[in-house]
Amino acid sequence: MATISEIVEYEPYLCNCKATVRDVIKQLADTNVRGVPIVDDAGKLVGYISDTDILKYIAKHRPRYFDWGDMMPIVVDEDPMTEKIQSLLEVPVLEIARKRKVSVEADWEIDELASLFHEEKMKKIAVVDDDGKVIGVVSRSALIRYLLTEIALE
Repeated sequence: MATISEIVEYEPYLCNCKATVRDVIKQLADTNVRGVPIVDDAGKLVGYISDTDILKYIAKHRPRYFDWGDMMPIVVDEDPMTEKIQSLLEVPVLEIARKRKVSVEADWEIDELASLFHEEKMKKIAVVDDDGKVIGVVSRSALIRYLLTEIALE
């Protein structure tokens, strides 16, 4: 069976652990990716942040309402959404990021990767070297494309 090295993206976009949510949103918009591994100053994996994590944070902090039956609902939180988003921009990225350090090494076999994607329910996984430094990213879609191509060509 093939190894992960055949489908890894070796120059991944990364986010420093000292970044703010503003930095991440700008990076995701500029690079047109949906998420990035978060690394410390030594390049070691500390977590993962995606556009979904940002949206979940916003949704969790949306205005709350009390419903009093037939009476008019009462708004408890009157801050406009724009103010909530503005305050989110300066939040440290690690405050809303997933801190699970799921990673693989490039010499893992493809079937091990497929099992890990299934178990962890992730879309991208960091590829690390022997020292734990992030050297790449492998996506679930790259794995699926590879498997389908291999099956179709056999």
